[in-house]
Amino acid sequence: QLQRHALRPPPGQSSVPPSTLRAFTQMARTEGMQGFYRGFSAVLLGALPGNVCYFGGYELGKRLVTRVDRTIMQAAGTSVADQPVPPGPLSGLLGDMATGMVAQLVAGIAFTPMDIVKERMQVQGMMGGAYHYRNGWHALTTLVGQEGLRGLFKGYWVTNSVWIPWNIIYIASYEKMKRLAADSLGCASAEQLPAPAF
Repeated sequence: QLQRHALRPPPGQSSVPPSTLRAFTQMARTEGMQGFYRGFSAVLLGALPGNVCYFGGYELGKRLVTRVDRTIMQAAGTSVADQPVPPGPLSGLLGDMATGMVAQLVAGIAFTPMDIVKERMQVQGMMGGAYHYRNGWHALTTLVGQEGLRGLFKGYWVTNSVWIPWNIIYIASYEKMKRLAADSLGCASAEQLPAPAF
């Protein structure tokens, strides 16, 4: 709402957005409670596939890193047949960072369309009737009908340029904490941690 105010202030008002509290009360008065949930159906529509893609990408990243590590170690003449996770050049921080990047790239396949639908629904009131969506599904099908599947992925790389660094830090930190927990519990590797631990 504050972003909308800055872009298109109501008649006679400054383009400087009001305080958060003032925006909240104004929105409640003019749009009612449903105004706070515009675009929420798009979030619900995309939450399950988004999380499936994210955690699937996380597992895919771990497997790719392990496969690359095995290839590097075998090329160097090291036997890795008896090692579930070879201690290669990607077995630490670098591999964790690569895993975080893969997780986000895969997650973006679901989260980018969800963001586009949600944002279109949120700003449709200020678009002068350029489009009107009844709900998230209507927005999704209308976008695909008018712009094709490519329309759902506008901004994929821009969105990922924001989220990839965060996921690199997040996954690397998560994996480091798992290794520390494994050491403190006397586990041979993080994969042997008891289920409630991580």
